[in-house]
Amino acid sequence: MENYEMMLIFLADIGEDAINQELEELRKHLSDNGGKILHEDNWGIREMAYRIKKQERGYYSNINFSLAPDKIEEIQKNFTLNPKVIRFLLMKTPLNYIFKTSEEYQNDAEPIQIQVKTYPF
Repeated sequence: MENYEMMLIFLADIGEDAINQELEELRKHLSDNGGKILHEDNWGIREMAYRIKKQERGYYSNINFSLAPDKIEEIQKNFTLNPKVIRFLLMKTPLNYIFKTSEEYQNDAEPIQIQVKTYPF
């Protein structure tokens, strides 16, 4: 078993029910193949930095799971052919990888301080 992390971007206009159904199918597929979901972080609908497949917004979901390496290709194929998925990224995580949610990243970020200089006229 290896650990993986997958970021999914679904079409924003298909609705929460359809997205939850897609995520439930992924969970079922993983458990049927002996995998286990370690962490799941759904970010919700967000604006994308640039248009992908004529879409400007997408529903983001980040999933950390363990699965046998020979089963990964089937998951990649399913999401490549899925018309509800705008984009996905699947990567193998290092041994000592610690999963952080988007809230944890936001809390750890240092606030930006802007210094304004005034000039006498």
